[in-house]
Amino acid sequence: MQDLLEMLVEERVSLEKILKEAEKEIKKAPEGSLHVIQKPTYVQFYHRLPNMGSGKSGIYIPKKNIALAAALAQKKYDKSICQIIRNRLDLIQNLIRIIQEDNLQTVYNELPEALQIMVNPRGLSDEQYRKTWESMTFHSSLSFSENDPEIFSDRGERVRSKSEKIIADKLFHMNISYRYECPLLLDDGEFASPDFTVLNLRLRMVYFWEHNGRMDDPKYVNRFIYKNTLYAKNGMHPGSPLIYTYETSDWPLDSRILDGILQKFIL
Repeated sequence: MQDLLEMLVEERVSLEKILKEAEKEIKKAPEGSLHVIQKPTYVQFYHRLPNMGSGKSGIYIPKKNIALAAALAQKKYDKSICQIIRNRLDLIQNLIRIIQEDNLQTVYNELPEALQIMVNPRGLSDEQYRKTWESMTFHSSLSFSENDPEIFSDRGERVRSKSEKIIADKLFHMNISYRYECPLLLDDGEFASPDFTVLNLRLRMVYFWEHNGRMDDPKYVNRFIYKNTLYAKNGMHPGSPLIYTYETSDWPLDSRILDGILQKFIL
């Protein structure tokens, strides 16, 4: 659709240029119009002036003044194409307006942001899709406490652990689009905040990545079970579209596992 819009704009510019040139020549053309009488073996040209009645042929134009006939013929032609061009420009402008008003991109942009994450917009190139997805703003409802360590990803965002930094940096340096702690509206009306919302551009599918970094802490495990149950109640399961990674103090996050996950779900 964008290609069609660009083509229409180019055609409009071209026609406007022709119209401007024709209107300029009409202003310089001789007064009056050309009247032609076709004889069996020859053609006669007459110069009809505005003050002459419609029943008169006009002033005969001899061969020696054929340039006048040519100028009047050009004037007649230019007037005709000007009318055609104006009609065509009106049509093109209406088409441009319809395309812009009914733009697929606009329909997608007008969705609530919580729904944009879950919708696959139609008719966009991969690069348009990526830019649209990345341009959506969001505000995390989660905050950091004074005791939280100050850890920043290479992209410049604050994360909650060194392992989350590893994941964020891996996504960033592999040019994979993602959001950190982006609110997610679930089917039952509740909100969740996955650690990472990751775009699979090839499939145009979003995965929600939860890194569970303290699985040797009973309180942390209880929160994980609650969150997992919340996802399951809303039809979200590991691999479709959830990604889970785990670690404990004895079993830290393995970067080789990250590579396998990215190959299987994201790339």
